[in-house]
Amino acid sequence: SSSSSSPLSLSSMSTPSSSSSSLQPLPIALTIPVRPFAVVIDKICLLNNAVIGVASQGCPEIASLRACIKEYASTRMLATSRGDNNGEDDPIISNLISDMHTPAIIHTSIARITSLPHDAQSFRDTFNETIAPLWDPVTIVVDHFNVVLENVPYMHHPHHSSAIV
Repeated sequence: SSSSSSPLSLSSMSTPSSSSSSLQPLPIALTIPVRPFAVVIDKICLLNNAVIGVASQGCPEIASLRACIKEYASTRMLATSRGDNNGEDDPIISNLISDMHTPAIIHTSIARITSLPHDAQSFRDTFNETIAPLWDPVTIVVDHFNVVLENVPYMHHPHHSSAIV
């Protein structure tokens, strides 16, 4: 193992080089084992229709994972577009890559509320002022990531969606 501060690297995700002649399809789900590290969910809040737990202190391992995912996706997209484009970069793919966004927030969804009261803002304010301060920090030890390819982020599905379990 390397002596760097991060347990993640692009090579741990088995990224093909852009000169690879036979790319495998991008997996729908990818499990990435990592050297265990802790994330502290130190506060909760109600945003829109979801209660989320937030790690306000940040986490370099998650920042590293996000950078790896972005590089992995970029490499795959460019390699695929070059294969379909006689070796030339596709400008649409290049724009997608440059516009790719990874969030800065580290959070976990705790609950999703399917129907807010009539005065939703008052409900949110009351929750955030009275319930949220009662939260005790929770430490989560992470030893792997499951990366999933989604067309729509899970928490952005419509309330009636069959994707919500």
